[in-house]
Amino acid sequence: MSGLYVFQFALRDLLQVRRLLVWLIVIALIGVLAAYLPSLAQNLTPEDAYVQLAGGLVYKLTALAAAIFTASVVSQEVEQKTIVYLLTRPIPRVITLLARTKAAAIVTLLVGVLALTVVNVAIYGTHAASNAVYYRDLVALTIGSFAYTALFLLVTLLINRSMPVCLLFAFGWENVIPNMPGDTVYVSVYGHLMALAQHPSSEGSAGPLGLLSGAFGTNLIPVSTAWVILVGIVVIGTGLSSFVFSNFEYVPREDTD
Repeated sequence: MSGLYVFQFALRDLLQVRRLLVWLIVIALIGVLAAYLPSLAQNLTPEDAYVQLAGGLVYKLTALAAAIFTASVVSQEVEQKTIVYLLTRPIPRVITLLARTKAAAIVTLLVGVLALTVVNVAIYGTHAASNAVYYRDLVALTIGSFAYTALFLLVTLLINRSMPVCLLFAFGWENVIPNMPGDTVYVSVYGHLMALAQHPSSEGSAGPLGLLSGAFGTNLIPVSTAWVILVGIVVIGTGLSSFVFSNFEYVPREDTD
């Protein structure tokens, strides 16, 4: 019951309007872009537009959400000097960490799914339910939200001021590596998510959105391999984070004023 209480409290905190307002505005802007992109770029079919916006913006937005919401699990408590109140509760550290991490992953997933749904409806309209790629994206975003959260959680526990590192990974590494030739895509979380999503290639994939969606690279990762790697990131990342959080001291930072 203690773990459930921590989870519910963390979930309510992350779902506050003040925390979600900016995300909703960004999602609305992506929806507007999705509605007008096929008409603005004459060489783009609705499928091309969906693939580029989903891969180039929605997945990146999910990674950003994971970085920001995961910061609230521990590192934000340290910087705001409220970590003492978190750790003095009569609840085991592992339970506290896992419950708060689960809440962060679920809110990350909600942001990603909402953005994906808005893009799908904006492009396909009344035919949105017939878009098979959308359902594969839902599966990929689900495991991706937990994978990014587990990875960023470990980073926040090991590195002080970890947000720049997480953002560099989400918008640097995850953009460059999938567009490189060869097997480098194997060391990208996004590459494995694209293996699950199985986005169709298109001739109209050039440009900034094509770069963001990894259209200039070659992704030959088998679906089975992608599942093993992504689940492994969740399990190993969460396990290592639990060990670190249980065995190391976390005190309020004095250099944040």
